Amino acid sequence: VVYDVRSSLTSDYIFDDVVGYNLDFTQAANGVATTGIDRSFNLLTVAWSGNAQVLSSAAIFDGNGDYLTLQDVAAADFGTGKWTLEVVVLTSDTTGTQHIFSKGDAASDRAIILSIIGDDLYVSMSSTGTTWDIASVVLLQNAFSPASVKNITIEYTEREYHFYVDGLHVKRIQDDSPLYATTRPVRLGLYDGGTATDGLNGSLYGCRFDKGINRYGGVHGNIYTA
Repeated sequence: VVYDVRSSLTSDYIFDDVVGYNLDFTQAANGVATTGIDRSFNLLTVAWSGNAQVLSSAAIFDGNGDYLTLQDVAAADFGTGKWTLEVVVLTSDTTGTQHIFSKGDAASDRAIILSIIGDDLYVSMSSTGTTWDIASVVLLQNAFSPASVKNITIEYTEREYHFYVDGLHVKRIQDDSPLYATTRPVRLGLYDGGTATDGLNGSLYGCRFDKGINRYGGVHGNIYTA
């Protein structure tokens, strides 16, 4: 049993109360698209780099310099209030480092980075911009890949951070510090300032950021039998 990622991020929640973004690749034609990917009211623009492109309703990355950059606007900033971030991803690579989601760079303007190292899922988070003071390469789940499509959800409640994989709570970090207010844009598939070969080798099916609300585990969609 796996989660229907198309329902969980898109069909029932297109143009809903998202104050952020809702990236959906299921309606995009194969190739590179800069508009029409964000299905929230904000209609943010996505820039494609390297060989990243849409294929079979997903953004495809080859793990070597492929990434997406989300238009840097206030709606994409974490801010100081509560928020929910969901990323739906698939990878079969179990070697090296693969960066899935990040905001910030590798030096003095860092906020968050979500990565697969080997086959395990990790997160690092900063409130200072210069050190990973909230979380420094903290393990979220062992044997994350190779696997089926997975929904990763991060929630900030203004008191602590909660982490879910396919709706199951896997980690709590008791720290009320908000993420550093970096001016760097969101990057998907590679970390800003990171090594090109540490990119995601796999598929991104969606990325949704709800600003000002907690959805308690995400995964809003239906369940079907694979």
